[in-house]
Amino acid sequence: MEKKMGGEIKKFLLMLVLVVLLAGLAVFYLYLPLVRQRDAMIEENVNLNGRSITLQNMVRDKEIFKEGINASRTKMGEAFNRYGVGNTPEKSIMLVKRMETEVGVKMPSVSFSSPSLFTSIQVPVIEDIEGTEGDNYNVTYASIDILTETLTVSYSCNYEQLKKLIDFINVYPERMNIESISISYDSETSDLSGSLVLNLFAVTGTDRVYEEPKIDDIRLGEDNIFAQ
Repeated sequence: MEKKMGGEIKKFLLMLVLVVLLAGLAVFYLYLPLVRQRDAMIEENVNLNGRSITLQNMVRDKEIFKEGINASRTKMGEAFNRYGVGNTPEKSIMLVKRMETEVGVKMPSVSFSSPSLFTSIQVPVIEDIEGTEGDNYNVTYASIDILTETLTVSYSCNYEQLKKLIDFINVYPERMNIESISISYDSETSDLSGSLVLNLFAVTGTDRVYEEPKIDDIRLGEDNIFAQ
């Protein structure tokens, strides 16, 4: 009887050891891989979520960045509109003629200088790039040059006409300024005379196109150029 009981106990212990061994194998080969897989999936989800937030922020920042650049370009465009597209001798002559007509000042002589570079400005330009995520844009820079040249004129006028001339220069649509002015006073006629040096400015590199000034009263296509 005791031998039988001892055999049963051995079988039970053997079965217990076998169960523990199978449980250990199940934990090691089944449960732990599942846990590691679960942890990897959690980590991947965290990374994907972080990437998603990053992309959303990049899209948001892109729009803010583009809005800022577009606003800056609008302001720069408004500033550039104050500059002419180009200065030519015929355009300067028409400017002098307009001063004489609208102000009443007489300008018997005019001299020009060659245009030179005053400054160069780098303007940002956004280019969208297809097939990329979030930051699908590229920023390049376009160069806009501001040129300057001097216009020297002799003049004669009265005091009121000189004030009107200065006001004309200050409010003229295309930017210019007075570099220097000399004034002589005639005590007999109360007239003023002297020379005026103007700095004329123009821009290149924008989408605006130079238009030649319209000169009226020029007859074209005459068969006889000496016809009265």
